[in-house]
Amino acid sequence: MIVTRSWLQEWIDLADVETEKIVRTLNGIGLEVAGVQKLSLPSDVVVAKVLSCQKHPDADKLHVCEVDAGGERLQIVCGAKNAPYAKYVALAKVGAKLPGGVEIKPARIRGVESEGMLCSARELGLPQIEDGILLLDDSIGAMEPGKELREYPAFQDEIIEIELTANRGDCLSVLGIARELSAALGKPLRTIDVEEDNSLQIGIGRLLNLNVASEIESNLLYKAFSARNFSNPFLIRLRLALIGERFDNRADEFGYYITHSTGVITRIYGYRFFEKEEPAIALKKDEKGFDAVYGKEKGSIVGVIQFKESKPKIEEERFVVEASYVDPETISRRQFEAKLPSDWAYYRSSRGSEPRLDLAMRYLKFLLKKYYREFMLYAGTHEVIKEIEKRAIKIDFDRLDALVGQKIERSEIVEILKSLEFEIVNVTEDSIVVKTPIFRHDIKNLQDVAEEIVRMYGIDRIDSKPLCFVEHDRTNEAMDLFYKKKLVRTLAVGNGYFESISFVFTRKKRLEEFGYEVVREDLDLINPITNELDTLRTSLVPNLLHQVAENVKTGKKRIKLFEVG
Repeated sequence: MIVTRSWLQEWIDLADVETEKIVRTLNGIGLEVAGVQKLSLPSDVVVAKVLSCQKHPDADKLHVCEVDAGGERLQIVCGAKNAPYAKYVALAKVGAKLPGGVEIKPARIRGVESEGMLCSARELGLPQIEDGILLLDDSIGAMEPGKELREYPAFQDEIIEIELTANRGDCLSVLGIARELSAALGKPLRTIDVEEDNSLQIGIGRLLNLNVASEIESNLLYKAFSARNFSNPFLIRLRLALIGERFDNRADEFGYYITHSTGVITRIYGYRFFEKEEPAIALKKDEKGFDAVYGKEKGSIVGVIQFKESKPKIEEERFVVEASYVDPETISRRQFEAKLPSDWAYYRSSRGSEPRLDLAMRYLKFLLKKYYREFMLYAGTHEVIKEIEKRAIKIDFDRLDALVGQKIERSEIVEILKSLEFEIVNVTEDSIVVKTPIFRHDIKNLQDVAEEIVRMYGIDRIDSKPLCFVEHDRTNEAMDLFYKKKLVRTLAVGNGYFESISFVFTRKKRLEEFGYEVVREDLDLINPITNELDTLRTSLVPNLLHQVAENVKTGKKRIKLFEVG
């Protein structure tokens, strides 16, 4: 799981907390930090406003751009395909030293003077964000030509990578990590909410209907919005690049950003996919028994995959947003049996995604209002919501003390559980009854609760004690026989004997020569390994004598052999 410090700041105020303390806190509560990276951009790379962009007179793949670099106009030759669409760009001025040792100098390219370089993300030491040069906008702050890019907070961020165990699906989001820090640092979570003015909006019911089959098991919430020339702001594309994610489809990009931030699996559909005689979303079981979304055809399998046909086309301006939750154990079992193709959503749904679907819709409104232009949000929602029952667990204090290894003050236990959003149902002198948060699918018994208490209490506060346990007597007849054979071997070897190990097969004729009983004829081997091994042995002696004879042939005078079998 990867988060950035500024992204965490949306959910919790960490302005007065050093990154080193954040890392120490996460490690202390069992979320191991694998690495921290601080963004660092070179100097003399500034914001520039593109004033004009013309084709190069002597090269089809080059453009000649005139830019405002803050009080000075510069001519730049650029080969990026997206240069004609740029408004604000990252300009490396003459004298700038880029990562890799590249120093920017005045140049003459195919007969045209160039006074700097318009930069791509890779050229600035950032992960790839888009094909071509960086397309900047005011999502990272007011665009001021001539201002150094490294002065913007978005480029002063820190990337924190966290190793999560498979059971911590609740931490597969920025909110999930912020929630853990909130409990450990005693800082409240921020509420992200935007008031919706329904009086000026068209209701979603006038746009499309929702038809739900009775057997649907998933929880689903739908909202719709329209936006002209919909594209994601630079900040969203930058953050996704920093966490190692990149999408070709703008709607996939937007949906994944909401998912990574809130933990709610969020998908975006093109409205055209549901446009029929009566536009409607149809929810029903597919041929494999999965909950599926249908429009003109099957558009997605809830919690598993979304198909290309249902994704918005480039020219579309109406979008349907889906927030979904499916029980992780159910989806994991069915997918194990069916082995269907899947996308990023299955990893999250199978580990337990955030079930509070309204979080995604509130965050959607927050993003649209803050970063997007010319959008309209349709009022209301379509929903299929079944109540998720919280698991009740009784915690016996004596048993808890035995598991922890020492007594923790009862009042501190209650405070820890409250900070982790457990619901306290009842407290007595001997025990406490709690209900687990609905986003903690992994907590099922007293041992799980004890682990939560210990990691928040602090493992370093638990006194070290020597391991002491008494095992029950598990010996039986087979164990006694094993030890007797082991003793015989030890004594024989100690007296100069060599252990012989032979096949359970032997030669029937040899057994008869020595006068030993042979296997009944009806139990003879149908397909013996060789003529020398054509029956099962009924004594160890013939094979031992055979081994003695073989040793005599090699000149041995003193032969001491034994076999246990």
